[in-house]
Amino acid sequence: MFVTVEDIKRFLYIDFEADDLLLAELIEAAEDTISRHIGRRLNELVKCDGTLPGSLVQAIKIMVANMYASRESVAFGGNPVKIPYSFEYILQPFKNYRRE
Repeated sequence: MFVTVEDIKRFLYIDFEADDLLLAELIEAAEDTISRHIGRRLNELVKCDGTLPGSLVQAIKIMVANMYASRESVAFGGNPVKIPYSFEYILQPFKNYRRE
């Protein structure tokens, strides 16, 4: 994992351990989804210091936060609105359009 459970807990202001396993599963799902979305393995994008670019880390955190907050496939109440310059905007520069 490129983002740890502790990273996500700080990001989401979570100070209890009951959801640690769930958060680990969500991180794994987010990293896999992002890798598939951009058409590249995340380990191909690791910088010299062993970390991912900050924008990719932020995309992972955003996806985990969304999956943690909305655990169902349908949102109830209000009209859903896509947040501009969020997940897809952050990932766009990393997308690989070549078919290998």
